[in-house]
Amino acid sequence: MNEENSDEEDIGPKDTGNVVWWIFLLWGIGVLLPWNAVLSTFDYFEYETKGYSLSPSFVFPFAVNGLAVVS
Repeated sequence: MNEENSDEEDIGPKDTGNVVWWIFLLWGIGVLLPWNAVLSTFDYFEYETKGYSLSPSFVFPFAVNGLAVVS
């Protein structure tokens, strides 16, 4: 450790106005709101697709994971 730098603090740039906090808040809302909108409709689509062989609760995980692998 260098003696002449021991009194100085190593701090990063200041976040004036909490910009980073607001960006993460809006990003979280933007990600979670569509996710919850899709998940809350499973009961409706289960009811509507009773006669089909593939139910939404079976297809949805494959669609989500397929997009995650591609991205």
